[in-house]
Amino acid sequence: MRTAVLSFALTFLFAPGALSAQLGGVGEELQIVLSPERPRAESVVMLEAESFGANLDSAKIGWSLNGEPALQGIGEKRFSVRLGALGTATAISVTAETRDGRQLTKEVVIRPANVELLFESSGYTPPFYRGKALMPFQGSALIAALPAFVNGRGDRLSPKELIYTWKEDGNIIGDSSGAGRSLFVIASRVPIRSKAVSVEVASGDGALMATAGTEITPVAPRLLLFEDHPLYGIAFHRALRGETPLSKDEMRVSAIPFYFEVPARDSRRVTYSWSLNFAPLSNERKPDVVLRRTSDRGGRATLSLEAQYDEEKSFQAARASVGIIMEERSLRTLLHTDS
Repeated sequence: MRTAVLSFALTFLFAPGALSAQLGGVGEELQIVLSPERPRAESVVMLEAESFGANLDSAKIGWSLNGEPALQGIGEKRFSVRLGALGTATAISVTAETRDGRQLTKEVVIRPANVELLFESSGYTPPFYRGKALMPFQGSALIAALPAFVNGRGDRLSPKELIYTWKEDGNIIGDSSGAGRSLFVIASRVPIRSKAVSVEVASGDGALMATAGTEITPVAPRLLLFEDHPLYGIAFHRALRGETPLSKDEMRVSAIPFYFEVPARDSRRVTYSWSLNFAPLSNERKPDVVLRRTSDRGGRATLSLEAQYDEEKSFQAARASVGIIMEERSLRTLLHTDS
């Protein structure tokens, strides 16, 4: 299931922004610093004038926006502006007149560009699951960069024409970077820890640039038990936890191995080990079992299950259990595979 990097309030992670003019090089007396460094479209950006050779606190400073005066005063080193839509150029210039008579000028042109990061885990989730599939221990995920670049003529640039530079934990991954390389595969290895992934996307001429980043934390797979109704199917709306009554003559229990890296829950790469009252049921190796009442005595039994991926990914393992309550007419519970 494809999911956005940020959930709920922020559906996607945007990290846009590009400059079509340098902010100031080494040795220049007046520079402009942006915060954030690459602001997104229609966002507010703070600009600050800096100088290593002049005292700007006592200088008369004037800011202009798209050629029109916007702010002036003594020591007005900061200026904020809301940028336009995607691809719209915003020109800001600053002039500083120092007390010793020097006049310093700097101009920047900001043309925002956007990039979204989406990731898709190969972990298993059941059909119609509304959540996202998380990357399991020793699992992998596919990350896609979705850029939105518009040049000065208003033309939208093709993602295949852009240059992608991928980083993992701050290190450039050269094999995954280059022109049109908008996809990146991340793998969770031992020792288990979070992975910081970022991408820098640039136009071929370097005039437009955007960055995005996220941190992906692998999670332990989960094993949940559900009742499988003979008419309605698996009751995904209510997992079996704590205790559940065996109110009929029989009940089918199905296990769902959330986030295990398998295409289906009955994959042969996962071994299921059922037990009743902690006694192994050696004949039960499928993700489904049937409970049947065989007498009228009441009681309680603990149904347990362990799921284990094969040796290749030994950290993909999970356990689940539920108490089965048999009231009045219950005697004992037998488990067998539903053929």
